[in-house]
Amino acid sequence: MKVCVETGKDILKVVESLKFSPDFALVYTTEKRDFEIVKELKDLLKCPFIGCYTEGIISEGKLKKGAGIMAIKGVKAVTKTALSPEKAKNISTLKKGTVIAFTGWMNKRISNSLRVLYNNLGYTFRYVGGCSGKFREFSFHFTDDGYGEREVCVAGINVRTKTAFDHGWERFSGPYIMTKFSENKIYELDGKNAVEVYCKVTSCCEDLEECRKVYPFGFLCACGKYILRAPIDFKDGIEVLSEVPNSSATVIMSCEEEDVINAAENAARNVTDLDKLRFALIFDCVSRKQYLGKNFKQEIKIFEEVFDVPYLGMLSVGEFVSTEKICVPNFHNKTVVVSGGFA
Repeated sequence: MKVCVETGKDILKVVESLKFSPDFALVYTTEKRDFEIVKELKDLLKCPFIGCYTEGIISEGKLKKGAGIMAIKGVKAVTKTALSPEKAKNISTLKKGTVIAFTGWMNKRISNSLRVLYNNLGYTFRYVGGCSGKFREFSFHFTDDGYGEREVCVAGINVRTKTAFDHGWERFSGPYIMTKFSENKIYELDGKNAVEVYCKVTSCCEDLEECRKVYPFGFLCACGKYILRAPIDFKDGIEVLSEVPNSSATVIMSCEEEDVINAAENAARNVTDLDKLRFALIFDCVSRKQYLGKNFKQEIKIFEEVFDVPYLGMLSVGEFVSTEKICVPNFHNKTVVVSGGFA
C-alpha cells in the first residue's frame, strides 16, 4: 500500500501533483464548486474517489484553505452517491473493510441513515465520516458516481482500520427526563419548558448562540461515553443537530479548554499503537474550532506531533464513527474522530 497527501490552493493542480496513479482518493475542498467537479476529477484521477466541501482542511499541523487529497495505491475501492443509504449496497461486494460516508448537515435523520447503511453492509466494516458543508449555509459532497447536497455519498475500501473518538465534555447538570420531544427537538425536560430549564441551568439566556457552543446535551452511549447533541435553535423548543438518541433521559454538558484539547490527543494516540499503520483520517467538529478560537491551533498541532504517517483531516458538522466494540455507527457532535488504516 502506498499513501500520499497533497495540499494546495487549486483542487485540479493538487491532483496533477500526485506522485503516482492512485486506486482510491479522498478529496477535500474549501471552494464552492458545482457538479462539474465530479467530471473534472474523474478525468484526472481515473479511479474511485469520495470528497466534500469543508470549512477547513487539517494537514501538516495546520488548518488550510484550498484543496487536500489523500491518494492510496494498492487497495480496492467501491463508491456510491445516492438519495438514500440503502442504495449503497454495492459497497458490500468488498465483504469487509472501511466505509467512509458524507451527508449534509441539514439532513434531520442522520442517525437513521447510518443505521440503514449498517443494516445493508453489516458488522464486517468500520464506519467513519461526517457532515459536509458550512454550518447554516450550504453543503455538498461527491464521489465519482455523482454529486449531492442532501444525498449520501459512500466509499468502501478493503483496508482494516482502528477508530477512536473523544470530545472533552463532562456532565454539568442532570439527568433530566425528556417528557416531550420529537425527532430532533426537545420541548420539555422534567415536565417543564425545555428552553426555560436550559437557560436557568446555564445562566446564559442573554446569549444563547454563545451558550450552545459550551453546553450541549449528552446521551450515554453503550460504549460508556456520552454522545453529544449541540443545540442549533431555541424557537418552539430546543432544536438539535439531527435526531435525539433513543433515550428518555439526557444531561447538560460543559467543558474546559484543556480537556477539549486533550481529548483530541487521546483519540489520536489510541490509533498510533497499530503495527504497520499506513495513514490516518481525522474528522474534527467545526464547533470545537468555534469554542477554542485561537487555541484551536493547539489541537490540530497535536496531529503533526502524534502521526509519523500521512494524515488528512476536515472540519465536519457532526461526525460518524463505529468502533471494534460498537460496530453500529453513531452520529456525534463536538467530537474528534480519528481512524488509522493499517496493512
